[in-house]
Amino acid sequence: MALGSMRPQFTLKTLLGVFVLAAAILGVWRVFFTPEAWIHQITAGGKVAPKCFTVGCLCGAERCGVIFSVDGRLPPRKWLKATLYSVQQGKTRWVSSISIGVQSQDPLDVIASGFEVRFALCECDNSLGPVLMLGVAGHRRAAGHGWFLRVRRRATNVNVLMGPVQVGRPTISYVEGDTSIIQPMMTVPAFAERNSRGEYIVVTTELGDA
Repeated sequence: MALGSMRPQFTLKTLLGVFVLAAAILGVWRVFFTPEAWIHQITAGGKVAPKCFTVGCLCGAERCGVIFSVDGRLPPRKWLKATLYSVQQGKTRWVSSISIGVQSQDPLDVIASGFEVRFALCECDNSLGPVLMLGVAGHRRAAGHGWFLRVRRRATNVNVLMGPVQVGRPTISYVEGDTSIIQPMMTVPAFAERNSRGEYIVVTTELGDA
């Protein structure tokens, strides 16, 4: 028997079958194990009753203004995290964080784990004067920790950076304050370095493990 006859024969049908199988495996992996989320801008007047924002609002908020919404898919043991920062004269200060997860821990329920939440800056008055807190509504599972941010004034300059939320890398989704230089996928340290003469309220988002 000739040596050439021992080589495996790959037909077009076989190659197509391998391609379809690989695509199916990648699709299953993407659905069951890969989180996806997108930032959306809220139209003007996105006011919601403070009682809706049960996580993050610690002192009986009186006013809540939605800053952006997030929707997508979260497999079990994956979380969406939002963090509030104060950036003043190039110096950053962490204020609070909120993490959002799905209710079920059963991988078979992951197809139903699509979500949509709204983040807000909630205001109230205490002994320090007006303060802000990061709040969230529409969550299934959420946990928050941190404190509130004292504010002297609310700026009219607002930027919402729409697009995909990054996995394992917190990037800026919302900026409020003085005129700023802001770019997509920008981190807080990079923003503080580029905007060292202003005062800002900054919110980042990221996707990660529980």
